[in-house]
Amino acid sequence: MSNFDDTLRRAEGLLQSNRPEEALPYFEVALETATSEVVELQLRNTIARIKELTGARGEATSGFLQLLEMANAPEPDIQEQRALALNNLGRLALPQNPDGAIEYFDQSIEIYKIRAGVNGHFYTHLAHSYMARGEAYYLKKKYWFSKKDYKAALELHRENADVLGTDMVALAHYQLGAIYMDEFNAYDAQTNYRKALDLYLEGVTANPSKYRPLVAACLNNLAVSNIQLEEYEKALGHYKNVLEEYQWLSQEKPDVFLPYLAATYASLGIVYSDKMNKPSEALLMGQKAKSLYENLSEQSPGKYLHYLATAYHNSGIYALETEQWKHASSDLIRALELRKRLIDEEPEAFGADYCVTALNLLELFQRKLEVDKDLQYRERGLELLADLKVALKVLPETPSVVNMKNDFKFFQTYFNGVDAEGIQTLDTMEKIRLWDQEIDSTLDLNEKAGYQEKILKTLEDFQQTFPQNRALRKPFVLALNNMAWLELCIGGTEMARKLLVRARAEDMELPALRCNEAHCDLLDGKVRLAIEKYESLAGEKNESNADLRGVIQEDIKKLEACNLLEDHILEELKIAGILKPHS
Repeated sequence: MSNFDDTLRRAEGLLQSNRPEEALPYFEVALETATSEVVELQLRNTIARIKELTGARGEATSGFLQLLEMANAPEPDIQEQRALALNNLGRLALPQNPDGAIEYFDQSIEIYKIRAGVNGHFYTHLAHSYMARGEAYYLKKKYWFSKKDYKAALELHRENADVLGTDMVALAHYQLGAIYMDEFNAYDAQTNYRKALDLYLEGVTANPSKYRPLVAACLNNLAVSNIQLEEYEKALGHYKNVLEEYQWLSQEKPDVFLPYLAATYASLGIVYSDKMNKPSEALLMGQKAKSLYENLSEQSPGKYLHYLATAYHNSGIYALETEQWKHASSDLIRALELRKRLIDEEPEAFGADYCVTALNLLELFQRKLEVDKDLQYRERGLELLADLKVALKVLPETPSVVNMKNDFKFFQTYFNGVDAEGIQTLDTMEKIRLWDQEIDSTLDLNEKAGYQEKILKTLEDFQQTFPQNRALRKPFVLALNNMAWLELCIGGTEMARKLLVRARAEDMELPALRCNEAHCDLLDGKVRLAIEKYESLAGEKNESNADLRGVIQEDIKKLEACNLLEDHILEELKIAGILKPHS
């Protein structure tokens, strides 16, 4: 055996033993005595790849580029080595330079097309190159081109089952699922995620450590697609299956998978709360997420502090919607403390989160004032308002920040207004809260209107008794707006407009008023004007912090159910995109 053969044998043995650092010098020695141009190119590709594996990406890139300068001959074996180097350069260019990566993949694909026409073995290389370029297009958000490449790889596999292994087929479907989700096409996303899931499930028995994380990822994405399609029970089922996977994986590798387990509990909490109106179940999930993030934060405070703060915040919000609402203060106060630490480090990133928690805590203080009649919460509210005022000043003027500033003004007026006449204010608020519960508990429009009239009459009497008191100005405006909505549900646009004019006279800008004004135009046949107003509300939230796009769509469904909208109006709304599902 020659010295070259012996050196190469040692190098390959070390590489196969997963000892690339030890193999590298042997490959470099073998390169000096390469027996042919093709062998030299093979060794250069191997050496560059080893340098990448050992962390020397810059040297690896240089090595592959040097090979391209040498591999210009048309011989098939030389072109094969050139294509290999091009694909490696494309991979190294990602994710920072997808444009450059695409240029490399374009060249390798052309080479493999030619080679595959002669030798079917190269269809595998061609399929892998398509998938690599598909990833680059995905990073550029050129989804049509990305889908085209992944589908081309799958088509090659359909023509010849040996072209792609099972894992690569599953990956192609998984990536197609991600693309369709980004295109808000949840139906096709689900089809591809299910195909990927079925393939990964086949491997679980033989290699659970490898395939269960992939199964969990597919299930998680199926849950997200269910939410996009408003299939909340299905989403719940998928998330529960995700929990089972991460519970098992967390036993195997807690440092890797406990964060995923915590995130899944957090996702379940959001589905229960925001989508299914089950706050008690949401609270249970939120508490589990909070406990896990506590442990994770102890190990890596900087990494998980934001997640821990969010977990406390969410638990507090969920508790506010249950009979345990009085106990929400400890979670919200803790969330506020954590978010204060975060904004001290990164005010631009976490300032809005701090303000949201502060506003929720002010809501809790308000409720405790009204129920317990304990004026200590007035002082605590005023102290928090002083801190919140400073935090709001540094936030950029976005629609959500404008809403927060409006809420701030409301609470500022409210807590400053709780004095000798504050008790009657609190009693009035308590009555309104009970009537609001009655309104929510019935579907009968007449019953709803009866309770809403009581609210409006009580607030009108309060204003006559205390004309200078502005604490209940916002509830009064909302009561007028809610009464206007009930009039709209019976087609009473004239009365609705009168109520909205009264609300406008209070000089308080609320997106909900503009929403009902748009509904008036819609029912009066001014469809184009209504659409313009709906579009102007995009991105804004109502007083319950719900996205107004979703609120508008739900309102239109209710008006349709009341037989107030003709088919041509619904068609115009559909064409304008007003009825397009939102996530």
